[in-house]
Amino acid sequence: MPDAPTALIRGGAWCGLLAAGLALGVPWVAGAVTQPYSHVSQYISELGAIGAPYADLVNLAGFLTIGLATAVFACATYPAIGTTAVYRAGAICLLGISLGYLLAAFAPCDPGCPAVGSSRQAVHNVGGLLEYGAGGTGLLLLGGAMLRDGHKRALGSLLLLSGIIVIVVIWLLPAPTGLKGLWQRIAESVIFVSIAVTSLTWLATSPADT
Repeated sequence: MPDAPTALIRGGAWCGLLAAGLALGVPWVAGAVTQPYSHVSQYISELGAIGAPYADLVNLAGFLTIGLATAVFACATYPAIGTTAVYRAGAICLLGISLGYLLAAFAPCDPGCPAVGSSRQAVHNVGGLLEYGAGGTGLLLLGGAMLRDGHKRALGSLLLLSGIIVIVVIWLLPAPTGLKGLWQRIAESVIFVSIAVTSLTWLATSPADT
């Protein structure tokens, strides 16, 4: 049997792949059956908004599962990548991605996901800030620390660049350009591709169960 850190790392890797697959797949499937819906001009959360036709399925099978799986991945990051204070801070920040999805599941946005709305919408907005603000910061911290320590430079470069992109997108999301859905999908793709690549790296380098 693998020791506890190895079991956590491999479990985190599989959860990371699950979270990435759902985060990248659920919006496209739900968007295809929710008409009219635009991936360019509408937020992903609008698929789970109050009154949306498949809201319960999107929120519970999609957002809730993604949030829980990402939490396990984030917890595995600390023993898998490094155990200094910077790595610990990065792993804690990645939990913001999980919290963002959990709040999206339990506090669905108002129709249209406005910037200002009900108290539930305000909670939902906090979730978005946690996902992109804390999540982007976590990627920056982990990637920068890996490059500074001189190991896994390719993965460190990916995480650092991903963090930069996510932080930049935060400033573009509120812009009234009709492209908010596109900007959000760029951020989501960057986050979860990074999680998937990191997970595959862990699976390739950690010993399998015996």
